[in-house]
Amino acid sequence: MENPPTPQEFKNCMDVLIETLTHFNTGKVIFDTLYLGILPEPDQEWVSNDWYGRAVKAGYSRVAFVLPHDVFTDMFVKET
Repeated sequence: MENPPTPQEFKNCMDVLIETLTHFNTGKVIFDTLYLGILPEPDQEWVSNDWYGRAVKAGYSRVAFVLPHDVFTDMFVKET
């Protein structure tokens, strides 16, 4: 089993995603959350209060998720 990303790795990848949305001029994203784990609350707040607005400005408009088998992570992803 893979280890979930550290908070910094998560933020770095999410920032790269914004650059990718812009580069490819798309708003569609597929998130593979199989090894995401549960994000700490500060990271959840960062996604809501910082990342999301920047992503929408970059074109983010549609999302699909590959959901994990772990019930707790699955619940977390669906809540988010």
